[in-house]
Amino acid sequence: MSKNRALTFKQFGGVLLLLIGVLGLAPARAQAPAVQQVPGTTVSMTPPAGFALATEFAGFKDGNGAASILVVELPAEAYPQLSALFGDLEMARTSFATKGISVTALKRIDAPSGPVLFLSGTQTVGTLHLNKWLALLKGEKTVMITFQATEASALTEAAAQKAVESATLGSAPSLPEKVSKLPFKIEATPPFRIVDTIGGSAVMLMAGDKDVDPEGKQPMVVVAADLSGKAMSADLAQTARALVVQTEGLKGATIETEKTVRFAGHDGVVLSGKTQDGRHFSQFAAVGPQQRFIRMIAFVPADRVDETQAAIEAIARSIAFKP
Repeated sequence: MSKNRALTFKQFGGVLLLLIGVLGLAPARAQAPAVQQVPGTTVSMTPPAGFALATEFAGFKDGNGAASILVVELPAEAYPQLSALFGDLEMARTSFATKGISVTALKRIDAPSGPVLFLSGTQTVGTLHLNKWLALLKGEKTVMITFQATEASALTEAAAQKAVESATLGSAPSLPEKVSKLPFKIEATPPFRIVDTIGGSAVMLMAGDKDVDPEGKQPMVVVAADLSGKAMSADLAQTARALVVQTEGLKGATIETEKTVRFAGHDGVVLSGKTQDGRHFSQFAAVGPQQRFIRMIAFVPADRVDETQAAIEAIARSIAFKP
């Protein structure tokens, strides 16, 4: 794949912050351990006992809602950068500390799928204490598998490692297939087009010829669903403002307007303003049934705001949660 047809790890940064944070821990119907293909990914694996495929993201959840497994795939080109990070304990500690994760140990595992870098750590979110394990694998895609478990979970490091060792990596699914697995519906409006999905619960759209735009010269839209509601304030606008501060690419941004809108079929809020590098941003947010939270962020160069505004609003109107 050429550099113009791949997404860099840097470009995924803000979305990854959402996905490797606190995942939805709603219960899933437990299944007996067996090899299962994770829809929309190259990964097949045998999850720990009591885990079943999740419908809201690419991965698994346990039967009592105390633990989850997230599969995120990046382009093959991301592996050298990520393996350098995962393979250096001090570097991993420093980097993941910015995401609220305390990395405690690094293992190098020889698995049937190839070498695996396996990090252990913990994370505390409010009063919620999580054990966390992150594995990096290399196949046709760069694969990151994140395990997280509350103190109520019986998931152990040994069980997480065994699941990773069971993983096999196949061929990448088509983009339409990946989009069909998202927990929400979305339609691209020109000049935007769908570039890729992330973790089975987020999607990226670009306006322009390049799929990779680290300089931020092209308009970009990211939509991400978080079905936990765990970190939600009862005040949606307050939550939206807090997320601006926490999101890569929006740190230091100036919020200029705030208004209520209909988004994803529900009452929502949109915050607009300018990023530190002078781009315009709009962040839409809403909460759906079962506290299912969704947000959409548009980044647009200042000289392209007028020509893209109608398309951004049309994309926002097209989004709807799947039953």
